[in-house]
This record gives sequence, C-alpha cells and structure tokens, in this order.
Amino acid sequence: MSEPTEYKGETKARNPKLATALSFVAPGLGLVYVGETVRGVLANLGFIVLLEAFVIVFASVKFFPLLPGVVLALVWLTYVAFAARAARRAIRAEDYLLKPTNHPLIYAVIALLTFIGPVLATAQFTTARLVSIVPVQDAGMIPTLRPGDFALVDRTTYQKRLPHG
Repeated sequence: MSEPTEYKGETKARNPKLATALSFVAPGLGLVYVGETVRGVLANLGFIVLLEAFVIVFASVKFFPLLPGVVLALVWLTYVAFAARAARRAIRAEDYLLKPTNHPLIYAVIALLTFIGPVLATAQFTTARLVSIVPVQDAGMIPTLRPGDFALVDRTTYQKRLPHG
C-alpha cells in the first residue's frame, strides 16, 4: 500500500509574462500574483505617494506641465519595470501553492482600492482644484488663442491674491 499524501491545496506554476503584464495594470499586482500580497499593496501605495508628491510640487512650483509630464511618465515606466522584475524574481521553479489572494476578483479589488481609485481621485482633485484644460470657444483672444485651441488654466492663481484692474 502506498502512503496517503496530505492535500495542501491547489498548485499552479506562475507565468512570468502574466506577472509582468499585471505589473503594468498596477505596479504591485504582479507581486500579488506571485504570492507577495503585502509587498504588492505597498508597491501600489508607494507609487501613489510619489504621485501625490509630484502633484504637491507641481502645484507649489507652477512650472509648464510638459517636462514634468514626461518625467512622471519615465518614473512610471521605471517603477513598473522594477515591480515587474521583482515579481518575476519571486517566481519559484516548483509549483506554486495557490493562496486565497490568487483570484482575478481579488486582483481587481486590490488594483481598484490601492492604485486605480487613488490615481483617479488624484486626477479629479488636480483638475478640479489645481489645473485644468479648457477648450477656447470664441474669438475674444485672437491672435493669441483661436477657437478650437486648448488653454491650460491655473485654478490656484487667485486663491492668494485678488486680480488687479
């Protein structure tokens, strides 16, 4: 007779390409996929802290948004690359014992609560309170602005001082 084996749970190998793809959805999601849930949530929240710091600096320094936007995109790509690399390195050769967090619904909840929701809230706050892009609809500013152009409006200009006439 063979010895009975104890059932420890379902196992399934982790896919490095899927871990990388999930990291592009939310930086820490690839880590959650490979079983490092706390580290993945912290990675998501870490990027949110960087984003909030960027918004605070952008609001206080008042610089033209093109260069900072490029810098933010490069920081995003670098952050995601490091998170994806960490997720790929966490994959073991043996079969992975699935955890309760290894479910697509859990991935979605983690991404929404720790990354997508805070990013959307930051974007909403930024466009409502700091800067927004508005279309020019009439010809009152020709030749500087023409109908169909877009203007970047600084919403904080008159919070500290009133306009002079």
